[in-house]
Amino acid sequence: MTFCRMRPIGISERLVMAIAAVFLVVALSVGASARAEETMAVHSIRETPVVLAVRAARDAVVNISTERIVQRSYLFGDDVFDSLFMHAPLSRTEKETSLGSGVVIDNQNHILTNAHVVRKASRISVKASDGNIYEAQLAGWDVKSDIAVLKVQGAKPLPHAAIGTAKDLMIGETVIAIGNPYGYSQTVTTGVVSALHRNIDVGSDATKSESLYDLIQTDAAINPGNSGGPLINLAGQVVGINTAILNAAEGMGFAIPIDRAMRVVEDLLSYGEVHVPWLGISTETMQILKSRSASSGGGTVTAVVVTFVFSKGPASGLMQMGDYIERIGDATVHSEREFRARLKDYKATDSIPLTINRNDSSIKIVVRARQFPTKLARQLCYEWLGFWVKEVALSNRLLGLPGRSCVLVEKLMHGGPAEKAGLRTGDILIQINDKAITTLADFRAAIKAASGRGGIYIEVRRGALYLRGTIP
Repeated sequence: MTFCRMRPIGISERLVMAIAAVFLVVALSVGASARAEETMAVHSIRETPVVLAVRAARDAVVNISTERIVQRSYLFGDDVFDSLFMHAPLSRTEKETSLGSGVVIDNQNHILTNAHVVRKASRISVKASDGNIYEAQLAGWDVKSDIAVLKVQGAKPLPHAAIGTAKDLMIGETVIAIGNPYGYSQTVTTGVVSALHRNIDVGSDATKSESLYDLIQTDAAINPGNSGGPLINLAGQVVGINTAILNAAEGMGFAIPIDRAMRVVEDLLSYGEVHVPWLGISTETMQILKSRSASSGGGTVTAVVVTFVFSKGPASGLMQMGDYIERIGDATVHSEREFRARLKDYKATDSIPLTINRNDSSIKIVVRARQFPTKLARQLCYEWLGFWVKEVALSNRLLGLPGRSCVLVEKLMHGGPAEKAGLRTGDILIQINDKAITTLADFRAAIKAASGRGGIYIEVRRGALYLRGTIP
């Protein structure tokens, strides 16, 4: 057998091999590091401001499910044999369900949503981002501003959103809508602020009974079920509450500015209702003929005209009948409804800057608003509409009227609006606008609700007759 003799490895050769190994390790490390850096760079590119904003806000968005009881009438019952027999229509109770969205706004589990999402609901359930479902109670709502507040009891504090402002929104700025369209939870859509200060009519196509003012318009997709969800900016802050879409158009959604929504929330949680600033004036939308000496060069304008100033109101001495309101704060107003809507941006006791026009000259004034003085309701009615009322107990001859008392016209202002409209002393008030009147408290509440408008709708009983009309 032959043996090969191995040559010893010298020190220099061992050094070369060691250096080569080091270079190999370094090369592998550099390659791995480069790949990691490349992966991180790709991840960084993908982790856009939109992703970061959604991550910051999404856990505060909840799904809202409501049930309400409705009465339905059927010519025949549901039984298959009912159709064989003619009988009177049946009325049956059914449950209706609907879906919407909301956003948690504080660590007390208050949830901000739209009033129309929870309207007439007999039961409200909230599904949080962790999948848990909670019962919620209605803490308050205001139909005219389409804002409602819910409260989740007995749950641990839910994640709540950061509240921003809509006051500095820019047209073209990126915004994100998060909601529950068609029941698909935590759905995210993006778009831009298309326009600001939009006014829209809402309700059925036939009535368009309500108007919303000063809305944010966006092309972020807002679908049924998104109502009540947040519109957020790239900082992850809530800047609006998604409220409406135009059925006949694509890419046109609208949101209530968060500043106004939170003003309403503050009043609802503090008082149970919205305290609108009271100025002690009545206004109407009219066409005004401006003189050619005016800066606009004459012609007609649609204006909010002051038709009445209460002698004991905040605007007494500052405003006169015939003045018209050009601006409230920085916002131009063109109608009575818009003016009243923009008043809600202020607290009940704020000092409100107004620009009025008197004899074709613009005048800047500041009116220190107050809450409506309930005790002065009768005096306000007499100065404004020209009739004074009193509450009396119902006598036997007035059986058939609801309640144990009624409110009747005690006196009329000679030549006043009520007398001209045909009202008489002794007439019994049945209704003012949409409010039934049986007590003096009802009357005061009705005058409070009507105060500031151009006139009232009224129903009265005169003997056996029921009469209705308007007092301008």
